[in-house]
Amino acid sequence: MKPFSIKETYETTPNKLISSMLSDNYYKYVVDERHELTKYKFNYIKQDLSNNKIWSEVEYHIILNLPKWVKNLTKITSYHIVETNEYDTKTNIVNVHTKFPNNPFRHFFEMKYDYLVNKINDSQCEKIYTFHIKCDIPALKRPIEKLTKKIILENINKKYLLTKEYLKK
Repeated sequence: MKPFSIKETYETTPNKLISSMLSDNYYKYVVDERHELTKYKFNYIKQDLSNNKIWSEVEYHIILNLPKWVKNLTKITSYHIVETNEYDTKTNIVNVHTKFPNNPFRHFFEMKYDYLVNKINDSQCEKIYTFHIKCDIPALKRPIEKLTKKIILENINKKYLLTKEYLKK
């Protein structure tokens, strides 16, 4: 599938936005507000400030409202997701690799994304995501990639609204 992008605008600075993305409190807030997210765990944060890098890993389960044909194929109702993040503090680019350990088709499906945080002015920034989705099963490639994009669009909007609320605190 061709990569697609999403742009969000926040009433905060790039540093404050990225700091929240590295905060255990932020993820706890999101999980508390979204009942479909469960079993959240912030696994680690590692820093190499001499190279302007920060790595983190977040693990959670999400219950998705999927079509019956997907439920019949996967035989699971809750998706275990592990996101490994690499933050470049110099460029404000974050690369995220997503793994689905309990998905029986995980060897045939890949999703990764990155986002760039840009300063708009002294009190605003924008976050621009670029998503890459790839399914290696020819018969399911198009429907799985299309469904994944739909799920991302629905969920990223929920997270965006919660992030805006969190930043107001």
